[in-house]
Formats: sequence, C-alpha cells, structure tokens
Amino acid sequence: MSVLHLLTLFLLVAVSGAKFSGRPGVNYGQLGDNLPSPSDSVKLIQSLNAKRVKLYDANPAILAALNATDITVSVMVPNELIVNISKSSTLSDEWIRSNILPFHPTTKIRYLLVGNEILSSADSELKSALVPAMRKIQRSLKKLSVKKVKVGTTLAVDVLKTSFPPSSGEFRSDISGSVMKPMLQFLNRTKSFLFVDVYPYFPWAQDPAHVDLGYALFESTNVTVTDPATNLTYHNLFDQMIDAFVFATSRLGYPDLRIWVAETGWPNNGDYDQIGANVYNAATYNRNVVKKLSAVPPVGTPARPGKVLPSFIFALFNENQKTGPGTERHFGLLHPNGSRVYEIELSGETTEFKEKLPAPENNEVYKGKIWCVVAKGANWTQLGEALSYACSQGNNTCDPIKSGGPCHKPDLTVLHASYAFSSYWASFRKTGGTCSFNGLATQTIKDPSKLWTLRVSERDTVTTNELRQCRERCYCLISRFDLLESTWLPWQQKKHAVPFVVLAGSHKLCPLYPHNPEVLLNELRSPSELLDFDEFSDCLDFGLGSGSPLFQVVNPTFDSVGPTKPF
Repeated sequence: MSVLHLLTLFLLVAVSGAKFSGRPGVNYGQLGDNLPSPSDSVKLIQSLNAKRVKLYDANPAILAALNATDITVSVMVPNELIVNISKSSTLSDEWIRSNILPFHPTTKIRYLLVGNEILSSADSELKSALVPAMRKIQRSLKKLSVKKVKVGTTLAVDVLKTSFPPSSGEFRSDISGSVMKPMLQFLNRTKSFLFVDVYPYFPWAQDPAHVDLGYALFESTNVTVTDPATNLTYHNLFDQMIDAFVFATSRLGYPDLRIWVAETGWPNNGDYDQIGANVYNAATYNRNVVKKLSAVPPVGTPARPGKVLPSFIFALFNENQKTGPGTERHFGLLHPNGSRVYEIELSGETTEFKEKLPAPENNEVYKGKIWCVVAKGANWTQLGEALSYACSQGNNTCDPIKSGGPCHKPDLTVLHASYAFSSYWASFRKTGGTCSFNGLATQTIKDPSKLWTLRVSERDTVTTNELRQCRERCYCLISRFDLLESTWLPWQQKKHAVPFVVLAGSHKLCPLYPHNPEVLLNELRSPSELLDFDEFSDCLDFGLGSGSPLFQVVNPTFDSVGPTKPF
C-alpha cells in the first residue's frame, strides 16, 4: 500500500472520528426596534456560551461583528428571492459574491439556508422553486470556491401529514414526491442536514387535556408513550416529534439522513388565551433541552440512540415587532436591554441556578372575558388602514361606530379602532382570526367600555348625572381646567367618589403661573406620586386623539383633588 494511500486513509478516519458538538446554538432574529447593536449582541451570544448562531438573512453588520470569533454561523437566503434564484445562475452567483465572499472564511459561515419554512406557504410556485434554488446556490458556492458551507432549508412540522405515532411519520402528499424526495436526495448527496423546527409547546397548548405538560417540558416521571409499531418508548414530546421526521425520511429511502433542529424553544409570555406561556415553563423547557442536547456521550432519540442532534434555541431576544399572537414576541432568552429573562446558558455545564423561578399562573385555560384593543405604543398613523380592514369583513362588525351610531366619536380614532378590533376578533376568532393587526392590537381582560370621557370643553358645568356615570367608570377626563377653580366640582367629586384627570397644559397646573417667571418645570413633581401609571394606562389605552404617548404630563403634587369616599 502506498504512503499516499495510507495518508488518505488516515485523514478519512480522523475526519470521520472528529467530534461534532451537540451544544445548542441560538437563533438571532432582528424584528425589534429596541435591540442591541450587532457588536453588543455578539458579546451577549458569547455570554450565553453559545458556539453557533443562526441568522434569518445575511446581515453584513452582524457578519462583520462575528468576524474572527469562534462562533459558527448559519445565514439565510430571503424567501422573496427564491423564485428568481431558481431561474438564474447569474443571480445566485451574485448573491454569494455580495453576501458570503466579503466575510468568508474569517467569519465562520458554515450553513446556508435557502428560505425559512417555505413548504408551509400556500404559494405553489415558491414551493416548486425551492430545490432548484438550493441546487443553484450549491453550484455557486462551488464555482466561487467557497468551501465548508452546507446548503439546506428549514421545515416546520406541518410538512408532515402524520406524526403520531412517530413510526407513522410521513410527508404531505402535495410535497412528498415533487419536493421532499429531490430535496432529500440533494441533502444526502451533499452530506447536509434536514433542518426542522420543533416546538413541543404548540401540540401541548392545542390539547393540554390529553398531552401532559411534564411530558412536553422533559419533566414527566410517570408518563411515557410507546409506539405500537416499533415498541420504542418515549419519555418526552421532543423526541417523539424528532422521530416522526426520522421515519418520514426513511419512508422516502433516506433512513440515515442527519437532522438538525433549526428552532426549538418555549414562550416566556403571551396573550391571555395562550396557555402555559410563562417564565417558569420557558426556563424549565430550555434548560432541559440544553441539558439533553449537550450531553456527553450524546443521548439521541429512541429511533437514533447515541446520535448527536445539533440545534439552535429560539431565540436570542424578545422581538417586539414580530406579528401574530403574543407568544411570537416572547421566545427570547434575553430582554432587548441584554438582561436575561431567566437564568440560562447553553454549554449544558450549569446544573444549578440560583434565582427562584416565578410560579406559573397560566397553565390552565383562561375562562374569563378577553377584549382586543389598540396596543400600547401602536403607530397611530397605521390605525386607519387596520380599522378599515376590521370593518370590511362583514357581520356588521362596525355598525355602532359608524356616523349616527351609538358609539360614533369622529375625533377618537383609537376608540373606534379598539371597538373594531374587539368586534372583529369576537366574530372571527373561532375561524382563525387573531388579535394582532400587524402588532397594532393586544388583548386585555379589562372591559374597554369602562372608560367614559366627560367632554366639557365647550360648557361650564358638569351635571350630577354625568358624575354618577363617571362613578361606574375608570376615570373622568376633564378638558376645562377652570372647572376645578370652583368649589362645586371638588364637592361633587367627593360626593360621587370620582377620580378626575384634568387635561391641561402642565404650566397651567402650577399655582404660580403666570406670575412667577422663576418657576421651572423641573421643579415640579411627577404625577406618578399621585396616580399609578400602570393602573391608569389600562384606561388611557383607548385614546383621546392622535399622537403618542396617549397621555403625558408633569404636574405638581399639590394640584390634586384626591379620590375620597362619598359623604
């Protein structure tokens, strides 16, 4: 045997025996208007002991910040480019030249994902273009001498027609032969991975009566599931979901194709109707999944025991601009200010955490009333379009706020929008309607009708009947400051126990105005000393006009008529 042959054999053995770490990485999403800079975010990734990061684009600022670190990187071709790239090698080459060559190899780009959850789309052209686009990108990498980069794409669990029991795992008929078989052939030939998004939270939340919470959180001690066809026993929902993909790929002739968990995680908060989205469950799930995935030797799954299962935890930050239900904005390990939502790190070496987790308060379905209203911080210039959409869906959704209707207030767009959002959601919630409106809406359990605006800007008196109505509402909003100068209004306020908020320029609330020019606004004290902003904000969310924030004023504490008990 020649020396060259021996050397080649030695290198092959060395490479095949090299360790491939199961330590999870993290998904770095950027759908937030308050996130740290790329350089600060990279430091935060390192503080979590993450060695891998997945991006949802090829952001040059982030790739530059990752330069010369030991973090391996996955980048993504945007969904909207896939059809064009599938038809043009020139466009594919240009994308690699512009997005990969300026950073590779000093930024350790190792994975290039073509689109995100494309096969969940209803767009048939897009789905058909996926594998051709993956081939084009692979050829461009080879043509431009970019080495050590694997090409793949991410799949949600809805690509499976069946997933329980795991041995019945099978891809949907509309994609099985036309898309999945050529995709698996491509991934197998290029020694890449099948990247899948696996969230035990969702099947549990959809059927909490029949899916054990502990089984979903890796915490169950007495619940197991046995696959009747294979006799494999499952101790957690995560393994069960992964093995459904294992059997689905085997069914198409690729039993050994490697799987990579592109996303997994648990929401730390959500809407009132989203069960189990809390810090306790999120911390428990993510700590346990990190422990499992980073175990040495690897644990694997019942269908693939002892196999490394690489993964990315979703997500680095809570992202406030993600649309959809509240959980979408609360999967982060970190708050946007960089602080941890709960103690966690991704090496798997930490087994004890110091801080006690807050007890979960929503592990059962909320049974009270819920309304859909304009969210705090919503962009008011976008409300008109959202209101029009809500009112155009039929069922007489917006009749009460039309001109002449009992709730018509032409100068109160926010009130109209909140009414329309709630009415729309009540009508269409059971058929898939959401309280989102592209982030403009949020849920509340406080009845929005309990804000009653006392409009007295064009008259000098407030009737006793109006004050009685105020008593049953949140706060009465007085737009005439001079009404407080008489003794009549404070007396009525005491009689009916009505909290008042006066809408007036802050300068007019100072007793020295306008006589003492030496008085400065920074000498005045915050109204928060008189009124709890958090409590008050639930009333103010329903708006008084346009602009943001809805109500903000600095006034002296001695200009208050405090709420008192009635005579």
